[in-house]
Amino acid sequence: MKKILVLMALSFMLVSTLAAQMKDPQDWVGYEEIMGVKNGLRFYDFDVNLIESSAPANVFWPEDDIRLKFQLINNTSQSIDIDAKVHIFRYGTKGIPNDIWLPQMIKLDYEKVIPVHLSISPNGYVNTSVSVDDIKDFGGYAVVFDLGKYGRRLGTSFVYSMKPSLVKMQYPKQSLDYLGVDFLNRVGVQSIRYGIPFVSTNSSDYQGFRQELKRLMKDFMDNNITVMLMFGEGRMAQSMPLGTTRPHLDENGKFLHTKQDLVWLPELDEDFKKFVKELCLDFGWPKGPVTAVCLWNEPWEGTSISGWQADMIRYKEIYTKMAEAVLEARKKT
Repeated sequence: MKKILVLMALSFMLVSTLAAQMKDPQDWVGYEEIMGVKNGLRFYDFDVNLIESSAPANVFWPEDDIRLKFQLINNTSQSIDIDAKVHIFRYGTKGIPNDIWLPQMIKLDYEKVIPVHLSISPNGYVNTSVSVDDIKDFGGYAVVFDLGKYGRRLGTSFVYSMKPSLVKMQYPKQSLDYLGVDFLNRVGVQSIRYGIPFVSTNSSDYQGFRQELKRLMKDFMDNNITVMLMFGEGRMAQSMPLGTTRPHLDENGKFLHTKQDLVWLPELDEDFKKFVKELCLDFGWPKGPVTAVCLWNEPWEGTSISGWQADMIRYKEIYTKMAEAVLEARKKT
């Protein structure tokens, strides 16, 4: 239960575009009630930004001091001078029957209210710090600013987690999507999938792409994080038929308003094989963190929640080139 609660908070802080079908935290059932905030207003009297944290990625271990610094911005032309409250509470989520994408937010058994006086000039800002020293239970925590008549706003969320004991290993058991090296390291995740596009080895930005990937792979390696590379769409428009992505057609030959097919032209398959082989040689285990490769994770016939829409014949053609690249790379290592 403790591990589950620790990972619940990552959705709050680091919701990414990796899973577009998932609901964003503000859309969770009970979010407004639990947080006491209002979503989607055209205007807010004030904004809150986290500007400093005493722990990387807002993940705190038992021996850490929990210190957070915020900047509050007055969006009005009038002074804000008020005795405000900072609410810090522990939260979690639970599933809703028959809906795997939409969780329900729940408040758990810790809440602390810290009084703070705020004086903010018209259209100005002020910085304020919050410290907490009585948290005992692992899990996700929210920080909400209550300025009375000016409303409530979420300041940030953070995780209180056990300190992991990380050792280098080829096949760790706990895996996750990429959510930043700092966060993964702090919660002890050592295995991820990492999606990358196919960048033609003949393109002008290929070397720049390789250098950036090299830096990231070193970061993974230095933090004992293994990687499954997940190859996705082609980056360049000219890699696709007609130079653009393609939606499906209806029975009358008209474009449907669906996700796009992002598959490159067949004549680029050999270059894709070269691309995969070079990455395996440069970053494959034990030289680098890569322990597996895959083609995009949902090769469905027709529209997919991932956006991949190629048919299985085309998918198998590309998959074959990827497999050949891996086998050839293995012979050289």
